[in-house]
Amino acid sequence: MISAGEASGELYGALLSREIKKIWPDADIMGIGGSRMKKEGVRLIASTSSAIGITEVIMHL
Repeated sequence: MISAGEASGELYGALLSREIKKIWPDADIMGIGGSRMKKEGVRLIASTSSAIGITEVIMHL
């Protein structure tokens, strides 16, 4: 299970999932994340697509 609560965590989760799938193509990876992780084959049990991090908040000040 991979859990990512913000953008950089999701990026690393997606990259990790991609590498795991190269070694074990049939791996069933579950996680909490967004579209990047889903694109890499993670079966999302919760989505963080509506969550924002501090960077996004600061950009809108």
